[in-house]
Parts: sequence; C-alpha cells; structure tokens
Amino acid sequence: MVSSVVAGLGAIMETGSAAIAEQYAEDIKDAIELEDFSFIRPNGLEAFRDNATIIQVNWYRGELLFQQREEIQERRLYSEDDPHLLEALGSEKQVGIVDEALQRYIILMPITNERDCNRCHGKEHAVLGLARLSTSLQHVNQMVTKSRDRATVVLVVVLILFLLLTYLFLHKVVIKPIQQVTRAMHLVEQGDLDQRVPELGRDELGQMARSFNAMTRKIVETYTGLELEQDKLTTIILNAGEGIVVTARNGEIVLVNPAAEKLLAKSIAEIVSQGFDQLVGDPQLISRLIEHPDSNYAESVLQGERYLSVMAARIHTQQGDILGMAALLRDVTVQQRREAYLEAISYTDELTGLLNRRSLMDILHQTIADATDKNKPLTLLMLDFDHFKQLNDNYGHAMGDQVLTTFGGLLNDRLRDSDYACRYGGEEFCVILTNTAEQGALKTAEDIRAAVSDMQVEVTVSIGMAALGQCHDLSPETLLKAADTALYRAKEQGRNKTVTFDETAPSIS
Repeated sequence: MVSSVVAGLGAIMETGSAAIAEQYAEDIKDAIELEDFSFIRPNGLEAFRDNATIIQVNWYRGELLFQQREEIQERRLYSEDDPHLLEALGSEKQVGIVDEALQRYIILMPITNERDCNRCHGKEHAVLGLARLSTSLQHVNQMVTKSRDRATVVLVVVLILFLLLTYLFLHKVVIKPIQQVTRAMHLVEQGDLDQRVPELGRDELGQMARSFNAMTRKIVETYTGLELEQDKLTTIILNAGEGIVVTARNGEIVLVNPAAEKLLAKSIAEIVSQGFDQLVGDPQLISRLIEHPDSNYAESVLQGERYLSVMAARIHTQQGDILGMAALLRDVTVQQRREAYLEAISYTDELTGLLNRRSLMDILHQTIADATDKNKPLTLLMLDFDHFKQLNDNYGHAMGDQVLTTFGGLLNDRLRDSDYACRYGGEEFCVILTNTAEQGALKTAEDIRAAVSDMQVEVTVSIGMAALGQCHDLSPETLLKAADTALYRAKEQGRNKTVTFDETAPSIS
C-alpha cells in the first residue's frame, strides 16, 4: 500500500503538480483510515510545510517554477540521527517500527531519486525523502487477523482443490485400474472367465493388469481342458455298464450313475439316504472290502435276482489324505450262472442230470469213511442196459438218449435223499445206497429193474450188487470192482437180473 502511495506521489511530481502533494497526503490518510500519513525529508522535517524544497528546485532549474508559500511551518518528526531514519535512508528499504508506548505501528518507506526526478532534484542524493505511515496496533492486528483468516480460507480452498485434483488423479491413474481389476476378479470368481482389463503403461498397475490377463487366459485354457476331460468322464460314467457310487470326504454320497440305480433297483434319493455302507444291505461286506489291502478285491452278493460283484475302496491323494470312497458294481449274474453250470457239469452228467463218474469217486470216499466210522452198512449197485446198441441201431441215438434221460428221472424218483445215483459211462450207472443192508438193497434193485421192464421200450437192465462188508478192503476201487463182477455174472445168467457179489464164486476170466 505504501509503495502504491509513493508511486502516486511520483506521478504527481512528474506532472509538475507539487502544490497538491500536501493535499494528496491528507487525502491518502483519510482514504485508508490512517492515524497519520506524511512525507519526510532526509533531515527528519515534514515535507510540503515550508519553502526549502521549492527554493532548491527553482535554483536547480534556474527559473521560477514554483511560487513560495506565504505561510510556512516547520515540523520535525525525527531527529537527524534517529536510528530508524538512518536505517531507512541507508538501506533504501522499508522499515517497520512498533511503538508499544503509543500502541502504534509506523512504516518508513524511502522515496528513491529516480531518473525522472533528476530534472528537479539532481543526482546527488539517492533518497529524496521518506513516506511515513502510522496506524494503531489494534488496526494492524485486525488487518493481520483478517489477512490470516483470508489466507486460511484461501489455504483451505487450495487444499480442497489440491485434494480434489489429487483424488481425480489417483482415481484415474490408480483407483480406477484397481477397481477394474477387482471387479474383473470378482466376476472371474463367479465363473465369468472372459474378463480382461486395460494394460495401460509400464508401471506396477500396468504390470498387474498384464499379469491378471495372463492369469485369466491360463485359467481359461486349464478350465477348457478340464471341462473337456469332465465331459469325457461324465460320458463314460453315465454310459458305463458298471454301477459307480462315490462319496465325499465326510462319507456323504455325491455321485450315483444310472447303472448303479438299475443294478441296485433303487433311486438316487434312496441310495443317498441309506448311505454308502447300505449299498447292498450288508455293512460288514462294505467294511470288509474297504479295509482289504487289495483295492481290486471284489466279492459277489445276491441282489434280488441278480448277482453283483462289488468292489469298494477309499480314494487317497498322493499325499495320503482321504478324499472319499468309491464303489464299483458289476452284474455277474450270467458269469455266476455259467460258473455254476460249469461247476455242475464238472460233477453231473449233462444228459441225465445224475452225478458223473468223477463225483462217484468223491462220494464213495466220503460214504465209505462215514459207514466205517459209524459201523453202518453200505451197498453199491452197478446197472447196465441190455442190448442198448440194438436200440440205437433200430430207433436212432436220439431215442437212446431219451431212454437214458428217462432212466435218470426214474432213479431220482425211487431213491432216498441219502442215496446217490451216478452215470458211470455210456449206458452204465451206479447207485450208492447208504445205511442199507443187502436185503434192502436187493429190494431197491429189483424195484428199479421192474420199473425199466415196464418202460414202453425194447430194453431191460442188468444189476450187479456189492455190499461193503463183502469186500476184503474198504476202498472205492474194490467196491466198484465187486459190483462190476456181480453185473457181469448177471449178464452171463441171461440179463435182466440182479446178482449179488459172491467172493467165493469162480473168477471171471
């Protein structure tokens, strides 16, 4: 403000209007609400109060430029050696003075001898005078406070603008890219793997965006591969002929394929609700399979009319952690029947349904041992059709097979459950009569022979009978040989007879 006032004074002086300078000072004091405003010469006297300056200027210019004042006043504001005055004149800078006693604040502003001033004042003095401003400290404090408040408001506004600009900058450069990555990651988490984020710049955020995009591409590749493998596995599981049942780690059933429903004759809901250990209604079987050291170990179980082969095992990770359990069910009904059939034909005669020669030897061992241990009688009948070749020649082998089949049924009808009928070979048969003495065996043999004679075919049967007690040793071979010897004698004696083994009879050569 003081600088502006001094500049105004310079403008007045340049126009040659020095006469109004005093009025200018008064007007300034009233305009800016000052206690005092005045111009001071370098000697400490107030300017524009006497003719000293007018006389000096007129002399310097060599002409009467300014009229002298009629009334002059000499007002000394500072002594010539006042330190504040000397400081302002020497430094040519503004000096501020605080007068605590008068509660005033005074500013001394040097008026330098500018180039335009040289015409009237010469160049001898660097400072032509001082502008002196005086105001109360209270007013200054109010101004300072007001300025501080304004500065605070400005600072707050600037700070708000700075924060706003900083936020906008950070939002565009940092927050928005991070939000894009975060939103994309959230969508990826929900299964949307087609997410990509802009790769802007080469800073950390740009690198993060590139890493994210690379990661999603890798996930998509892996997911696509897994989805393809899952489709293959699902196709295999759903179309597999074997039943598959899988549990989670906690034992809850999480997968049942259609084949398992069909084999177990249960719905998925029933299988899940009943639990893994009740798959085939035998918890001990499932437990035994799971605990078996061989994971390929299987057992067969009857489910309704089906035979099922059941495998069950725990599923482990490479680290040995249990993931769950799995069961594999296969329909082995045909296989079981085939095995039963093969087992049956290995011991029975396919044509007649009677036991075969192999079974005969096993049963003879067992029955001879049992009769010996319990001291019970045992009799063996050996039967052979008479003129059977002639029957085949006359009527064909189909008729012969029919006769043999019918004879097999005849034996089963006339024998007890404790007796055994076997086809020894061709048209030759054996009958083991357990706990049967000679008279009872003879009656059974004659009953069989008579039943054959009553068959409406041209065939009879000869029977040889041997009791265990008639043999010199207790072996199947000896008993068979004795019965065969008796059969041969029946043939010799005219056929269609029952002959009992006689050890004293002449041997057959």
